[in-house]
Amino acid sequence: MSENQSVGNRLIIEKWSMGARMPLSIGIPFVSDELYGKKTYFRISKFPFRFLGLKKIERNDLLAFNYPIENDKPIDMHPLLLSRCLGLPGEYIRLRGAQLYVNDQKIKRNNDALLCYSYPIESQNGVTALLDAAHIHQKTFQEKDSGFVYLTRYQYYSFNSEQPRKTIRLKIRSSSFDERRAVIPYEGFHLELNHRTYELWAEIINRYEGVNLKQTKDGLFEVDGKRVEDYTFRQNYYWLLNDHQGYLNDSRSFGIIPESHIIGKAWFVLFSPETKRFLQYI
Repeated sequence: MSENQSVGNRLIIEKWSMGARMPLSIGIPFVSDELYGKKTYFRISKFPFRFLGLKKIERNDLLAFNYPIENDKPIDMHPLLLSRCLGLPGEYIRLRGAQLYVNDQKIKRNNDALLCYSYPIESQNGVTALLDAAHIHQKTFQEKDSGFVYLTRYQYYSFNSEQPRKTIRLKIRSSSFDERRAVIPYEGFHLELNHRTYELWAEIINRYEGVNLKQTKDGLFEVDGKRVEDYTFRQNYYWLLNDHQGYLNDSRSFGIIPESHIIGKAWFVLFSPETKRFLQYI
């Protein structure tokens, strides 16, 4: 995630503020999902029930969620991921490099966000010296004639303060994954079905809404075998982005995330083997 969330951290996830999700499966503790070719779990429900929460998910909340790419296992058996919520239900998201826009308004990224900066490879020794002088412990990377380093906003300013003449310039770098647009649906979002809306939304509806939407040979539409002319979304969706620009286990790679896949908010660092933190509030 960021310099504050290291690999191996043990986190306490708070579920009650947004409403605890009922289990979708029951398995044998400390046993793999399959044993001798047989499943060691059974499915309770396909679409999860969630208790009423005390408050809504807010922008910049750090969320724990299940890997959303569809497979044949229940949602609560998908791998766990951690990302920051930057897009809320009903909003229009646009990511251009390091800059995020919500409803065409610039949104400031979290202070811990690690953004990628590039520099000419001949400046490598100078960059390393300046990072050491500013007590910035970030690795540098090389590719062809360029070097790269991931820095927070504060580290970027600290780096520049070590060179009054600014002889080494860091340039913000982005990839094709950092160019994204999304309209985020919400519970109750009403959709009139036609060829265009079907092309845009059918995959999301069939993957996350717990129904089967299809277009018949005569150009009409059916949901679970019943003829329909429109569709109303059953749940809220969110747009999540890692604090580390280089990691892609977020909405840049698999799009909007349904509420059904969200477990709760990261609340406490129980223990961090790398940074030796214990019971620290996030």
